Amino acid sequence: MGAVRFTAARDALARAVQQAAQGLPARPLRPVDAGMLIEAEAGEVWFTSGDENMRFTAQADAVIEDQGAAVLPGHLLAETAKLWTGETVTVETGATATVVAGRSRFTLPAGNPREYPQWEGGIPFLADLAGFPVRKVLPFAKRDHPVFRAVQACGDPGKLVLAATDGISMAVVTVPAEGEIAELPALIPAVMMERFARIAEVVSLGWDEGTVTLETEGVRAACRQIHGEFPDWRRLLRRISGDWVTVSAAELTRAVKTAKLAADTITLTFDGNDLHVLAEGFRDYLDTDYPGEQASFLFGADRLLAALAPCGETVQLSFTGPGKPVFFRDEDYVSAVLPRREGA
Repeated sequence: MGAVRFTAARDALARAVQQAAQGLPARPLRPVDAGMLIEAEAGEVWFTSGDENMRFTAQADAVIEDQGAAVLPGHLLAETAKLWTGETVTVETGATATVVAGRSRFTLPAGNPREYPQWEGGIPFLADLAGFPVRKVLPFAKRDHPVFRAVQACGDPGKLVLAATDGISMAVVTVPAEGEIAELPALIPAVMMERFARIAEVVSLGWDEGTVTLETEGVRAACRQIHGEFPDWRRLLRRISGDWVTVSAAELTRAVKTAKLAADTITLTFDGNDLHVLAEGFRDYLDTDYPGEQASFLFGADRLLAALAPCGETVQLSFTGPGKPVFFRDEDYVSAVLPRREGA
């Protein structure tokens, strides 16, 4: 067994444990995948969790009395970290592990760090992103599809494009990027992006043919790429008509949420300078700058709200006709939502 003893500030240590816990699989295929590796050396403690497809590592400064490594139950450690008290926390491992936080004392089982699987290599280049707007596209990923459960990352000069689709609708967001970006696009598991987005706003991202790496201050995560054919989002965006209708995003969101209380399907009808929001037993309208002929589109309420969520003060909509995608746009974000057929 490993033998480790260290003391660290409670908040910093608890934060590192929670960050590393993002790598814990929901259903571990092997007992070792449920563990969290602890490595203490040279004034730092590193926490690592994950499986053969995804891994998170987080760091905290500490006073190291005995350097070494140990493996503790990941979920149990993360849950106890939420309950720590006092200013500092002391961790000591041997045959078992003892965690002392304020007046609380926890005893946890400890495992052999030599049995914890290692990942080889790393990504030689990372691009620094001005933000991490992946939350804008995540609702469009289809979690039970072998390919569409991914977010596609594409590098263009000076920017990174993130796209997600469920095969019917699609969302694309563009973020400025500095540094080297791989020429080939990457398919990154949406669950990985979602978990990293919980703990980071400033991100460095890189990938090669098989592995993706994300970094932020004190945290590094890696995962295996998904392989398969992803729809061409550039081709979809070329179908935009160029004519945009502008409406208040907050007012439209409010109207859709209210309509959802009445029904799960909602009709948007453009008529004159009004946008009518209709559901069974509900009717509302908003002012727009639409000059064309009457046009109506039927949407699922949740998908409509997902398309509106990334928008700021206003949202712009574009459409060409019945049965064709309706586009939603705001600054660096655009999504395409295919309306439902009447009676479907």
